[in-house]
Amino acid sequence: MLNIHLALYWGLMIIAAIISTWGTFVSLPYEHLGQWEAIKMALPFAWVDWIFLTLAIHIGNQHSLATPLQMKFGITMLKFFLIMLFTKYYLHSKISRSDVIGFVIVFIAYMLNVSNTISHYFGIQHEKKDIMDSNGKPKEADKPKESDKPKESDKPKESDKPKESDKPKESDKPSH
Repeated sequence: MLNIHLALYWGLMIIAAIISTWGTFVSLPYEHLGQWEAIKMALPFAWVDWIFLTLAIHIGNQHSLATPLQMKFGITMLKFFLIMLFTKYYLHSKISRSDVIGFVIVFIAYMLNVSNTISHYFGIQHEKKDIMDSNGKPKEADKPKESDKPKESDKPKESDKPKESDKPKESDKPSH
C-alpha cells in the first residue's frame, strides 16, 4: 500500500530539487552576464525551493520518515542525479561513465543507509530514531530524565558560601 506521507515527502523533495537545480543552471548559457544579474535570475528559484524543501522536511519530521542525516543524503543524491540530467539535456554536454558510476555508488550507499542492511547482516543492534511524535513535539527519549536533574545534595550548602569575615577589608586593599 502506498504511504501518502512518504509519497508527499518525496514529491516535495523532488520539486524542490528540480527548482533548485534549474536556478543553478538558468544563468549558465549567458556568457557575458554580470554577477548581480546572475543572482537576480537565480534568487527566485532559491526562494521557491526553500518553501518546498521546508514543507518536505516538516512532513519527514512529523511522520518520522527519515533522520536528518538521511534527508541530507537524499537531497544530495537527488541533486546529483538532476545535475547529470541538466548537464546532458540543458547544456548539451556529455556525461562521463565515471559520473554515472559515482551516482550508482551514492544511490546504493543511500539505500543501504535507509534499509539498515549492513546492521542486519552483521547483527549490529541499532535504534530506530523517531524524530518527533505526530504532534511535531520531540519524543519522550529526547526530554531530560528525572535522573538528569540536579539533586538536593548537589546544591551548595550554607557552610560552603563565603562568610562576611572571609571578604577582604577596605584596609587590606593595596593603595595606589
